[in-house]
Amino acid sequence: MKHARLVIVGFLFLVIALSQPGYTNTRDVGELDLEGIGKVNRDALISYDPHSVITIANDTDFAIDSNGVITNVVSLAVDVYSILVSVNDTCGNTLTGEFTLTVEDTTVPVWDPTPVDQAIDQGESFTYDLNATDLSSLDHWWLNTTVFAIDNNGVITNIEELAVGVYGIRVYVNDTHGNILTGTFSVTVEEVSATSTTSTTTTDTTTTTEPDDIAGLLLAVGGGAGAIVLIIIIIAASKKRGGGA
Repeated sequence: MKHARLVIVGFLFLVIALSQPGYTNTRDVGELDLEGIGKVNRDALISYDPHSVITIANDTDFAIDSNGVITNVVSLAVDVYSILVSVNDTCGNTLTGEFTLTVEDTTVPVWDPTPVDQAIDQGESFTYDLNATDLSSLDHWWLNTTVFAIDNNGVITNIEELAVGVYGIRVYVNDTHGNILTGTFSVTVEEVSATSTTSTTTTDTTTTTEPDDIAGLLLAVGGGAGAIVLIIIIIAASKKRGGGA
């Protein structure tokens, strides 16, 4: 009776050893958004012997633990990744499976900062620099108006003279995967008030002094020097009178 039990146990062991490990579920892993770029946790759903060895072919981007959980070991770019998984038991029986992981960018760009209303005076040129960030990269900017234009750096300028009034602008920017960000703001052109100017006229007044006599004139012109000239004139006049006598 003991011998019969040993045969049965041995037979069961051979059946287990000769059987391959099996997948309990073969559903596709599916798709992953780039927004969840931190860790990719996907269960390979493998049923295996307690002493099985599990390996993954694409070990540069992904890793798999002893429980069959696959994770990414680097940040994943937008792409389609083919992953080959192998699991074997202690007797060398190997099971392989392959699936694809699609990483998509479904996140729109983000304003940095958000557009706000603007105001300028009539006659001024308008310039407004907008900025946005994206997980991938920005592709193209455009507007809903022909009065203004925007370049590839997000700088908006007026392309015609702006009359007094309010201009509503909607701006668009998309990334390289077609995700579109929109924003709206207004530009108010204000009328410039006329400024009055007051002129002040200054009148110069010139005063002329006429001396009563030669002495006054000389004193007014030359001061002390005029007095000396006066003395000389008087002496000359006295001599002339003396000669006449």
